[in-house]
Amino acid sequence: MCKVPRPPNAFIIYHRNKSKELAKFKSNGKSESNERHPSKTVAEMWKEEPAEIKLQYQREADLALVEHKKKYPFYKYKP
Repeated sequence: MCKVPRPPNAFIIYHRNKSKELAKFKSNGKSESNERHPSKTVAEMWKEEPAEIKLQYQREADLALVEHKKKYPFYKYKP
C-alpha cells in the first residue's frame, strides 16, 4: 500500500518556490556561503511577505487541494 502525500499548503508551495530561487542565487555565487539553513531564511521571508503575496499562494494551495481531492478522493489525514 502506497502512502498518499498530504496536499501542500500555502507555505509549502512558497517554500518550494523560494528554495529553488535561493539555490539558483547561491549557485551563481551571489549568496553568502555560510548560510546553512535556507529553511530559516525562507520562513523569515514568508513572515515579511505582504498579505497579497500570501493570498496568491493560498489560492495556489486551494487549487492543489482540489487536484489532490480528484486524485485521492478517499484521502483522510491521519497523523
